[in-house]
Amino acid sequence: ACGEQSMMPEQKCKYRTKKYLANLLLVGIVAVVILRYHLWDQIFAGQNLIFTALQSSFHLKGKANVASSHIENDKIFANTTSTIVLSSSNTNIMPASQEKVSGMEAFFESTIRSCLGTNCFNDKVNKAKRSTVSFTRVGILFPFAASMPSRELTLILNLMNMAGLQNGKDIEVILDSHVPAYGYGKNHGWSRIIRVVKPLVEHAFSLLSESSSLNNSLDEHAMDSQIRQLMRWHCRLNHVAAHTAMLTIFTTDFARRPVVELEKMLTFTGIKASREDLVKAVRQYNTDIITTFGSSTSMSSTEMKQQFTPMLAEAITKTIESEMKATQELTKWPCKFFRDLEKGKHVVKLPIHSKDLAANCTGDYVTCSVQYDFQGG
Repeated sequence: ACGEQSMMPEQKCKYRTKKYLANLLLVGIVAVVILRYHLWDQIFAGQNLIFTALQSSFHLKGKANVASSHIENDKIFANTTSTIVLSSSNTNIMPASQEKVSGMEAFFESTIRSCLGTNCFNDKVNKAKRSTVSFTRVGILFPFAASMPSRELTLILNLMNMAGLQNGKDIEVILDSHVPAYGYGKNHGWSRIIRVVKPLVEHAFSLLSESSSLNNSLDEHAMDSQIRQLMRWHCRLNHVAAHTAMLTIFTTDFARRPVVELEKMLTFTGIKASREDLVKAVRQYNTDIITTFGSSTSMSSTEMKQQFTPMLAEAITKTIESEMKATQELTKWPCKFFRDLEKGKHVVKLPIHSKDLAANCTGDYVTCSVQYDFQGG
């Protein structure tokens, strides 16, 4: 304190006191700012740390505890020896190039739409013209080649049948790869649609790696065309989701909680399944669920990681970004042609032909009324 007992002149003492208080105030302000932003960062970092810790425990245990962690009471996968990595956006620390790809995949997935409201078209389909007999026609749609039936859809249908689906007189469930015809609900011939979505880059990679004509190797031109083809397919489904009852199922979700996702599909179809039947079906097919959907994680397979170079990652990022911009984030009408990918300088023979994806104008209950569909999508 400045005063009689002070060893320095009063004026100098007051100056130092003011300087000390000013410095103390400055330190306090800096401390508050640092504390505030550290806490804010910790909120997000904590989420990643928790998830990373969970992932590490999965790898250490070598068990597929994914489903049991979400349906703890069922203990369905408690004894299954397999490792499931959950999703591309939640993998362990990865190179910046792969982080960019994961970010673009998340951007793409944010555009995927459903239609679950009371205003969604949900009419039954007449058995024949002028017929008064009608039924609920449900399409489970997913991009696949006509020559190579989809393992994903086959497994889903088997699970639904075992859990109580009565596929027949009043309800007909059909697996299909064709996009619905443009026009309102009466055009495409579906009462309701279940769309199955696989992680974009992994889906493209799995299709190309299974194609004998591409020598099982990742190629920039092949990946570019394959990713664009899948994005255009989902663009078409997004347009239909604007008016027709549609449920979207992500394979990553199915891997984590099959009982929950299976019940969603059956309820959407019009079937009230018992919990006992749902659990029984999942237990019966648990190995198939793991082998089919457990790998539904972009950047998860060893084979893919080996071929996933920074240059390829950059090319994939640009492809997704370009297609998103050209389609106004999968909303622009009409969507871009599938068949355009089969023209040009760097034509790649993709595993799925455009005819397997375009609207099936000669299909049952389908009425094409737009020139775009007549031209082959």
